[in-house]
Amino acid sequence: MDKNLNEIKEIINEWNPIKIEPLLDDEYTVEVQLINDYLQKHEDITFSDLGEKINDIFDTKFKGYFIKTEDSFYIAKKILKTK
Repeated sequence: MDKNLNEIKEIINEWNPIKIEPLLDDEYTVEVQLINDYLQKHEDITFSDLGEKINDIFDTKFKGYFIKTEDSFYIAKKILKTK
């Protein structure tokens, strides 16, 4: 796992958007990979774009358990700072 992927994983796990307890270390592995793939494909990305993508990823993967929120934009800013 590369450095950026680890940092994204730490940020997402800290956020724990579905509030899974106890949170397993690999709980959001697929979502972290999708976020990383999106970042690799888009060079000039804004936190707003990334926040929307994060909302879409979690809404798709956890339909009914995840509510789109402004928190994703804060998380996007944190992720973009790691790049």
